[in-house]
Amino acid sequence: MEKITLEQLIGKGSSSDDTLLRSVLKEGVKELVVDTAKELLPSIIEEFKQNIKDQIEDFKNNSAYTGREGKPGKTPMKGIDYLTPKEIQDFAQQLLQISTPRKGEHYNDGEQGLQGEKGEQGKDGKEGKPGKDGSPDTGEQIIKKINQSEGKIDTARIQDTPKDTPLFGGRLGRGTGNPLYATDLSASLDGSTKTFTLPVNTRVVSVHSSSTPFVFRETTDYTVSGTTLTFTSGVDAPSMLASGQSLIVLYIQ
Repeated sequence: MEKITLEQLIGKGSSSDDTLLRSVLKEGVKELVVDTAKELLPSIIEEFKQNIKDQIEDFKNNSAYTGREGKPGKTPMKGIDYLTPKEIQDFAQQLLQISTPRKGEHYNDGEQGLQGEKGEQGKDGKEGKPGKDGSPDTGEQIIKKINQSEGKIDTARIQDTPKDTPLFGGRLGRGTGNPLYATDLSASLDGSTKTFTLPVNTRVVSVHSSSTPFVFRETTDYTVSGTTLTFTSGVDAPSMLASGQSLIVLYIQ
């Protein structure tokens, strides 16, 4: 079929009618092209999808696409490619020792501050009323009555009694049967005291503080004799045992 151009269809001219006719024909052609594309586009897309599916199936069924067998992997070497649990634990202990700051190497104590002026002595208070007579029982008699009583004494009502709590479900280690307790001595810190009283039958496991060095070392930083915990001269009380800091002792009985 012979193609007819737009110029041949409307003829050549410069009149306003020709211009209007050209515009109308152009719009008509555009609409025709758009409508035709809309009709053909779904079938074109569907055909394209089918071609892709066919190519995928051919690829799966064609053994020529099988790649070459890879090289055998190397056997991992201990110490280079992996570490044993024991080596990992030892490495963690070394990191802990390195990360613990040491006095004189990583930090130094600050200078002692100036002593403040002594305040005026307060006036004496009024004399209190005479108290009632105490129990006539001796100490031995009181202890005997307590031991023979059926009830239990609430330790929360006994002044300065450490409120210890079993840790780790009341067991230390595996199968030892020894409860691990924590006693809080923070309330006794005043920046000068270096001797503290522990519960009876106490075997200290570790001593921890909220200030450096955070974990005190036995013999080097403290000693235990009976129920007495004493910090050595290497521990600076004003900076390490100051009021407001924390001092926790872990122990078993």
